[in-house]
Amino acid sequence: LAFYRRDLGADSTRIQSLFRRAQNGEVSVKRAVATRDGLLEVLRTGRVLAIALVDLRLLHARAARTSLLPRSYTGHYVLLVGADGDRVRYRDPAADRAELVIDADDLHRARVAHGTDEDLILVAVDAVSEALPPIRGVR
Repeated sequence: LAFYRRDLGADSTRIQSLFRRAQNGEVSVKRAVATRDGLLEVLRTGRVLAIALVDLRLLHARAARTSLLPRSYTGHYVLLVGADGDRVRYRDPAADRAELVIDADDLHRARVAHGTDEDLILVAVDAVSEALPPIRGVR
């Protein structure tokens, strides 16, 4: 903690300022708890993306790819892109495949694990496409 103490005050002030700016603008900021089923329901619409903080060890627990990971919490962000039934499609910036699939129960365990604070950012797909300026050469 001593390592962070020097910057903690400035970071806290900066983050609070960003939240105030978001609340005064077009961004809706809400503090809530997303249940497993509630998150699935939103992802099944195909109209929402979710950036989720997960414990990487639990995300890959069934795939037995955890031998190289630390034994304690390993925070990692993934992008949840949709759901079909109880399977969630996601993108992992550290993976070699474009899209992965995980059982909703396994995702939930990784998402609510100690250390994640259940951090989740929901983004309406329509809002993203409207906010992005056109990029030449991209359709």
